[in-house]
Amino acid sequence: MKRSSILPERFLMQPGDYLVALLAMFAAIWGGLVSYFRRIQSGEQHSRLAAIAHIATSGFAGFIAWLGCVGAEVPAPFTGVICGLAGHMGAEFIRLLDHRFTDRLK
Repeated sequence: MKRSSILPERFLMQPGDYLVALLAMFAAIWGGLVSYFRRIQSGEQHSRLAAIAHIATSGFAGFIAWLGCVGAEVPAPFTGVICGLAGHMGAEFIRLLDHRFTDRLK
């Protein structure tokens, strides 16, 4: 019986794959920036450290979403949308994934 893999065998080997990955990361970071600016507009105090942490978390959430989209073979335009939303959610997206997977392990 052949063992299947979540990611394709030729992961990031096609010429346009890196561009799609970069665009997905850009969408995630852009979503994180929009989320951070909305917090500032709602009255939260600006902090460079908080901004950097927020953007880094958004980028990580977008990367996780991108990996999931690659594994599910989601078309590139939808991957960008999903990564942008994941970046906008940031830490909440990671928290939701964490709860989903830890609940399955229990």
